Amino acid sequence: MVLALGCEVRFINGHTQDVIDRILSGQFPTLNGTKYILTEFLPIVDMAYVISVIQQLRMAGFLPVIAHAERYPRVFGNAERAREIHKSALIQINAYSLVDEKDSIIKGIARMLLENRLVNFMGTDAHRMDHRAPNAASGIRYIRENCDPAYARAVLWDNAKRLLRLGEHLYLDG
Repeated sequence: MVLALGCEVRFINGHTQDVIDRILSGQFPTLNGTKYILTEFLPIVDMAYVISVIQQLRMAGFLPVIAHAERYPRVFGNAERAREIHKSALIQINAYSLVDEKDSIIKGIARMLLENRLVNFMGTDAHRMDHRAPNAASGIRYIRENCDPAYARAVLWDNAKRLLRLGEHLYLDG
């Protein structure tokens, strides 16, 4: 196992430039020192703000990875909108959301993103052993059972390996 530095960086409307300045100063680390930044929003975020943040990050030289995209229904609750975002940002979903999530909207969005091949990474959003423990088994099983082997391997392993190893460019579009 390899442990790499990185963190979720939360963007809140009205503080975007301050957050980008903190990334530029190194106060908020990128993923393993690459240009990829794990980007988080409030659940009520709208499409216009997400697009604005993506554009500003890219103009500053960073490549956004949207963390737990299934939690943003106003943006990712529709496959067409999700495809638009996926042209300029990578998408990560949580393993928990695919099977164990109690909120049917979040679970449905996670599955829809996967079915439309819009997911680049799977994560756990682990915090600690007694709250959001790092349990990915059910999500891994779901992906292996419901996706073709090449796509499952990319989401579960290859994309993260490429990103962390060399910061390779993973975009299909944009």
